[in-house]
Amino acid sequence: MKTKRLLIMLGSVCLALMLALPLVASCGPATPEEATEEIAALESKLSAEKAKVSGLQGDVSDLEDEIAALRAPAGVIKILTECAIPSGFYLDATECFAESLEEASGGRMQVEIVLGEAIAPTAEHLKATGDGIFDMLSTWEPYFREIVPVLDIINYMTICLETREDWYYMLEQMGWADQMRQAYAEWNVHWIFAMPEIPSAILVSRVPIPSIDDLEGLKIRATGNSAKAFETLGAGTVFLPGEEIYTALATGLVDAAAYSGPATSYDFGWYEVTKYWIRPAVAKMCQDGISANMDFWNSLSEADQALIDKVTRYALLKSSYEDGWKSQEAWGKARDQGIVVQTWDEESVKRYIEAGLSILPEPRDEAATLAREQLFDYMRMVGYID
Repeated sequence: MKTKRLLIMLGSVCLALMLALPLVASCGPATPEEATEEIAALESKLSAEKAKVSGLQGDVSDLEDEIAALRAPAGVIKILTECAIPSGFYLDATECFAESLEEASGGRMQVEIVLGEAIAPTAEHLKATGDGIFDMLSTWEPYFREIVPVLDIINYMTICLETREDWYYMLEQMGWADQMRQAYAEWNVHWIFAMPEIPSAILVSRVPIPSIDDLEGLKIRATGNSAKAFETLGAGTVFLPGEEIYTALATGLVDAAAYSGPATSYDFGWYEVTKYWIRPAVAKMCQDGISANMDFWNSLSEADQALIDKVTRYALLKSSYEDGWKSQEAWGKARDQGIVVQTWDEESVKRYIEAGLSILPEPRDEAATLAREQLFDYMRMVGYID
């Protein structure tokens, strides 16, 4: 009985072993063929995943480049600007332009100002701007009337116009702004805008000039219509840059000078080398115009051009109106320094204006002819002439 039972047990064990052998064999190492197939499948899957990652890395890199471009400051635009008259209204307007443009552009546009004749003679500043020596120019534009004939007519403003509103109307409504842009474009310069100094050139003198008759025989630093009027009235004239006038007065090279308004004259310190200042101004108004080298202007975006245009207008308007009350202050400060202010009577003023009108030049080209017609049309419209 025990033996039978033992045999049954042994048989069960053998059967179990027989059944187990195929299962063990199925969990064993794959054949070389099976392993190769499995590795190939895994490598294919890995390559696909790597391709996905590579694509994402490209997207991330593009985004990083865009973010860096947005964060990086834009390139600074440096603007070399000539200010021909290194004092008073003209310097105030140029400095206001420089400071306002830098602020408005967030520091992206930076203006370096060159004064007077440090780089080129005054009469050559327009050509120098067109040649690219300066990026921008702030100046009394009739300096260039020999090479820009329309300025002969625009310089009539010193005698014929009275107010800032007159000047603004001539620019924007009567066509003078278009005339200036066309004329300056021939010199590779883009004309932007101009505003007047009122009052403009006064006579500052070493000797008394109580009436117009006392001009005869004097030697006066002057230019433009004022110089021609003085010569008609018997004075001799000479042109000198603003920086040289102090020495010329101090040494007696000239008896008197007509250069700019009271504020500019005071800022130059001419109360130190003169004794008499004459009223009214021998030039009712003179403009400061701001322009740019054409190549520099065209290199700017439309947005930057619009910004410079707006800042130019702001600086000139602000400085023009401020110069009015600064001039009134300057008369008082000059008196405090011992200056004798002499005021011409109505007869002297009338004769001076007649002298100025008698020597106004004939237009030298079609643009100047048109500008004169525009001026006379306006003067008739407002009642300055019949």
